Amino acid sequence: MKNNVVFRPTVVIGLGGTGYKTLLKLKKRFVDAYGRVPPIIRFLSIDTTENAEGSSSANATAHEAQLDHNEIYVLQVGNPAGLVNGTNPHIDEWWPQEIPTQSIIAGAGQVRARGRLALFARASEVYSRIRHAVHEVRDIRNQKQMYAEEFQVSSRAGVEVHIVGSLAGGTGSGTFLDVAFMARDVIGSDEQSNFTGVLLLPGIFTRMAGVAMVKPNAYGALKEIEHLSTMKGSFTVDYGFRRVDVNRPPFDVVYLVDSINEQGRVVMEQNDLHALIADGMYVQIGSQLGTDSANAVDNIKTQIATRRG
Repeated sequence: MKNNVVFRPTVVIGLGGTGYKTLLKLKKRFVDAYGRVPPIIRFLSIDTTENAEGSSSANATAHEAQLDHNEIYVLQVGNPAGLVNGTNPHIDEWWPQEIPTQSIIAGAGQVRARGRLALFARASEVYSRIRHAVHEVRDIRNQKQMYAEEFQVSSRAGVEVHIVGSLAGGTGSGTFLDVAFMARDVIGSDEQSNFTGVLLLPGIFTRMAGVAMVKPNAYGALKEIEHLSTMKGSFTVDYGFRRVDVNRPPFDVVYLVDSINEQGRVVMEQNDLHALIADGMYVQIGSQLGTDSANAVDNIKTQIATRRG
């Protein structure tokens, strides 16, 4: 499997249905290219529906990749009313009281607050999953001599974190910021780590029925991204089991993906768009151009810092 690609410790987190389906495509790219996913790369799918576990051997064909149980975490809340009845001040301080509570077992119903509520209900488990994935890829990097005959490991410090999902629904749009905050807290103040958001805009969903919330959801998420990208000062998010200090933007680079390009060409099928997103992520993660000490995100970060200066 030895190749000329220099791999960095990388964690790819997929949120909601878009994130899950993109991870399946991305995993297949690695399996096709290298025979398996290099162990210095870890996938984690987080969703509010059991469908995230639907890539079973009964449903998958020989041509499809599957995520194993270590790569999937399902956020489900059977009795959310019990969380917002005054017993959890860290949730009450942001939960919109006008939103009716209902079981979160088959998605967040295009309601961002419900997606976030599901994450808060399982915050310690989500944090633990992220921490485990980060520690695994860091350990591979620290023991890179063991893998010298398989693949090349970057001598550069830091972890690459990619968060992929949709801004249109309830799960991805409701959890992407908190997942980024948690991941930054796990990694700490390492300046050589890169945080990349790959976020799908609502265009692909607008032709479907029952999608009245996709544009408002995306608008709200984009306003939050804009606000946090130029944040000054800091704030703290209380997840119940842990208080996380946020003192820098959640992402170093954000890619906003639409279903139409600059030439007006439109991708009509979600499956095709997931494949395109996976292809772009694979090029960045699994076939880096450049040297051991720099990649596309490093170059983009340098340009951003220069322009701000």
